[in-house]
Amino acid sequence: MLFDTETDAIPPELRADIAVVGAGPAGISLALALAGRGLEVLVLESGGPGIEQQADELLEVTVSGEDYPASDTRVRALGGTSNVWGGRAHPLDPQDLRVRDWVPDSGWPFDLEELAGWYPGAQEILEVGPEPFDVEHWAPRLGRAGVSVIETDRLSTALYRLSPPTNFGERYRDELVAAPDVAVWLRATVVNIVAAPDGSAVSALEVVSADGDRSVVEAAVFVLATGGLEVPRLLLASRDIEPAGIGNRRDLVGRYFMEHPHLDVATAVLSGSLGEPFGEGLLYGIGLPVEDSVPALAHLVLRPEVVADEEIVPVAVTLVDVQQMPPHVDAVRALVSDIDGSDAWVRTLALRGEQVPVRENRVTLGSEVDRFGVPRAHLHWEVGATDRLRYARAVEIIADELGRAGIGVVRSQLSDLDQFPTVAGGHHHMGTARMHEDPTRGVVDADGRVHGMSNLYVAGSAVFPTSGVANPTLTIVALALRLADHLAGGSR
Repeated sequence: MLFDTETDAIPPELRADIAVVGAGPAGISLALALAGRGLEVLVLESGGPGIEQQADELLEVTVSGEDYPASDTRVRALGGTSNVWGGRAHPLDPQDLRVRDWVPDSGWPFDLEELAGWYPGAQEILEVGPEPFDVEHWAPRLGRAGVSVIETDRLSTALYRLSPPTNFGERYRDELVAAPDVAVWLRATVVNIVAAPDGSAVSALEVVSADGDRSVVEAAVFVLATGGLEVPRLLLASRDIEPAGIGNRRDLVGRYFMEHPHLDVATAVLSGSLGEPFGEGLLYGIGLPVEDSVPALAHLVLRPEVVADEEIVPVAVTLVDVQQMPPHVDAVRALVSDIDGSDAWVRTLALRGEQVPVRENRVTLGSEVDRFGVPRAHLHWEVGATDRLRYARAVEIIADELGRAGIGVVRSQLSDLDQFPTVAGGHHHMGTARMHEDPTRGVVDADGRVHGMSNLYVAGSAVFPTSGVANPTLTIVALALRLADHLAGGSR
């Protein structure tokens, strides 16, 4: 069932077994996974059926540190940020969930095997096909298409799948409407989480409609699925019982914000003998249809043992067409006599890297309020010297491997930290309500339940303790399916 407070009067009181705040990939996946399991599910979405300026104004945020357009990377609408996402999908790797001595505060409360069973369902929801991501599975097909796949002793290829991209609001609207035990209210903005007098549970949510009407939502279980910036904002702003905000007795809510830093790191001159599909960057640049399957996009990655031996972090590199020849291209070409300049492919190496979790990268409440009186979020985000040095070392290894294998020559732009390229974000907001079994080190437990609260959960990438390098949406949906099973008391 689907309601809109612009046309439907919201009742003064709403009740459900499970109330979900946010109708993006996490919230919609959770609601549909709970449908038909004997529970009444209520989904509250602040936005309307599509992108609207008035709803998105509620997302405005101030920023310090890096120049980061945090206000431009999110959407309040049915489907959330799936209205604007790019569609890249890949699971996390085993190393991403492990404790790494050289990465402070690393380690998830479970290993990849715990997530593995939920990825197939997430793949179906994201419409990326049921086949595995292993490059070995795809290599024969790529070979028949005349495409080269790079594999060396230290370098490998990670094959991402490309979703259409799935717009959850459009793709799953009819299923939400048809589900008799799921009610979605649009333009219903949660402005406060009401805690029980002893602070051990959530009693209700306070909701405001498009016309300013107030409603109180009661449920047995509450789930926040509003993203890595809005989850901490709402927790911190709910201070009626907890002066520091709900779940924040240990000053962890909003901390450890992580992004996937993106930057152009090098110029590569690639041998033309690799063939047009590779040279034009179809596989490693914009994606390539593989026979009857969904498109695939390859990334150059370092093998896990190399990352561990070097004590760096995972990175993923694609090859981007050079729009304007960098001034040092001729110098790069001159380095190798066996690459004919007229036949070589000149590409920029675009890097996306894991960011080490840092306490000081955080979301707090700013001094401004939105039109409902809720304090706006303030984000402080920096990419530190440790991360930058690790990216530089990763590019150095990639350059050595491409040269040693005779694939091409790379000239890095990361040799001087003072001249480091501009760092951009991937619009992936992670880590502000991180998982950890120890309540002194995390906001939620392994099931996503807020420590100290019996009935409040968080869904989405806010719970990531570390980010890995893969785009987060596939894992967000997998975690939502896992949470749905937990809340329904089921077992696979």
